[in-house]
Amino acid sequence: MTTPTPDRPWTLTVSRALPAPTLADLERLVTTGEEETLELEFKGAAALDFSDPRRKAELRKDVSAMANAAGGRIIYGIAEERRGPNRSRAARLDPVVPGQIDKETIAQIISRIRPRLDGVRITAVRVDDAGQCFVLDVPQGRTAHQADDLVYYRRNNTITEAMHDHEIRDVLARGDQPRLVVGLSIRVRSQLVGHHPGTGDSQFTDRYTMEVGVQNTGARYAQFVNGWITIPSKLRQQMNAVRIRPTMLVPEQLTFDFDNRTHDMIGAPGSPMKGPSYYAPILPGLSQRVCEVDLDGSEYNDLLPSAQIGWAVYADNAGPMVGTIPLASVVLHDERRTDT
Repeated sequence: MTTPTPDRPWTLTVSRALPAPTLADLERLVTTGEEETLELEFKGAAALDFSDPRRKAELRKDVSAMANAAGGRIIYGIAEERRGPNRSRAARLDPVVPGQIDKETIAQIISRIRPRLDGVRITAVRVDDAGQCFVLDVPQGRTAHQADDLVYYRRNNTITEAMHDHEIRDVLARGDQPRLVVGLSIRVRSQLVGHHPGTGDSQFTDRYTMEVGVQNTGARYAQFVNGWITIPSKLRQQMNAVRIRPTMLVPEQLTFDFDNRTHDMIGAPGSPMKGPSYYAPILPGLSQRVCEVDLDGSEYNDLLPSAQIGWAVYADNAGPMVGTIPLASVVLHDERRTDT
């Protein structure tokens, strides 16, 4: 297990939470005609007009359905345009009239979802004097959540449907499975590349290393863990983890495999050797470093604004857990020498 220490902190950057949205983010969705997905839904201002009591039930239905699927973001204040069966795109901003609704009212309405859904973030984004949009970031539920009409709903692609019995059972089983996320940390150190015996001068270069860890946010320990991360091929210099394979469908990216195997160190003092490998369980609330990737420092700054690190992780009988992490959000620990 990895325990951060003051002299060697390990700051994980994980993809569990989206950054708080801005007006520019919402305008970009409209400009590009962004399509709805499993994790993204658009609703016009009328959806928050609670003079019609059915709107409250609809809000609880939509939020519980998002939680029962993969979690995601519901934006109230963007009108959608149908583009065919099960396809919709952002058409225009449709802000909610000022004073008509507030975050506290929305939170109170969704609090009637059973069991109570914790962790919903509600952000009010002011458009202009005409009103504001409300963005609900909904986490994936750790169990099945029921709307107040006593029905369990689930978002399926871009539509909301009542869940079948087997789907409810699958979601209820989430509490009996580990919940893992991949985290990243980058360190840059000074590496000796040359030494002049006559003058005593030494030459150093910057070495960038990405540390890959897995964090267990669930209530069950993970015994057997494996997964992969995908990085832009330009970002790779060399690999000191065991396995590497190119991504066949995306040749400009590379995929690195990992698992939670480790070794005990055996042998005489001064000549340690690795013993047989075994799987080190990741307990709830703890993290474990699983591999390191040496990066090309000369490409790091150029790729920083746009590069995305994809990941997937599997554990025991749980389904695949996937996500992405922007390179720009990964904390960089600068440990370079200051006397060079």
